[in-house]
Amino acid sequence: ADGAARAASVAGRLADPVLELTAENWRPTSDDFVASTDLDLFAVVTQPLDLFTRGGRKAQARGESDEAAAGLLRAEQDVRLETVRRYLEAWRGRDLVAALEAQAGNLAGIVASMEKRVAEGYAAEADLLRFRAEAARAANHLARARIESQRAEAELAFLVGQPVAGARLARPDLPPPPGGEPEALAEQALTHRPDVAAARARVARARGTLSLEQARRYPDLALAGGYKRTSGLDTVVVGLVAL
Repeated sequence: ADGAARAASVAGRLADPVLELTAENWRPTSDDFVASTDLDLFAVVTQPLDLFTRGGRKAQARGESDEAAAGLLRAEQDVRLETVRRYLEAWRGRDLVAALEAQAGNLAGIVASMEKRVAEGYAAEADLLRFRAEAARAANHLARARIESQRAEAELAFLVGQPVAGARLARPDLPPPPGGEPEALAEQALTHRPDVAAARARVARARGTLSLEQARRYPDLALAGGYKRTSGLDTVVVGLVAL
C-alpha cells in the first residue's frame, strides 16, 4: 500500500530524459585521420513531454493506490473480526467446560449412589450401566470441550501477541443499535466496507487504463537539444521529436 501510494505521488511527473552520445567517421587505421577535425560528435538530450498520456497514468496509479489501501483495510478488518471470533469461542468454551464439569460431577455422584443401591438389591444393574454410560459420554464431551477451549485460547493468544487466561475473559457487552433510517445506515455501511472500496478502486484503475490506452493513439512529443560537432564545426541541435 505504501509503495502504491508513492507510485501515485510521482505518476504525474515527467519521464526521465534520454541522453544519446554518438561518434561518427571514426577511422583509426587511416594515416590521414585527425580526431580533432575528422571525428563527428553528437550529444543530444531528449525530454519526453507526456502531453497526452500523463493524465491516464495518474488516474491509473491513483486507482492502484486506492485498491492497495482498500486491501490493507480489508486485511486489518479481517484480523479484527478473527480476533473477535476467537475471543467469543474462548469465552463460550470456558463456560461450556464449567457446565460440563458440573454435569460430570453430578453424574459421578449418581453412579456412586446407584452402585450402593445395586449392591443392596434396591436397583437393577441395568440402571447402573445406563448411568455409567451417561457418565462416560459426559466425560468424553468434557474432554472435547477442554481441547476446543485450549485451542481457541491459543489462537487468541497468537492474534493478540500475549498469553490469554480463559478464566479472565469477561462477557462482552452488546453495543446499542445505531439510530437513523435503515436506508441511510445501509449507505453509510457501504462506504466503510473494504470490498466495496476495492471494487470502486478497480473501476477507477480500469478507467485510468482505458484513458491511457486511448491517449496512446496519438504520438507524444519530446523536446530534444544538444551539441554537434561536424568537420571541426561546433553547432547546437534543438528540435521536437514525435514518439
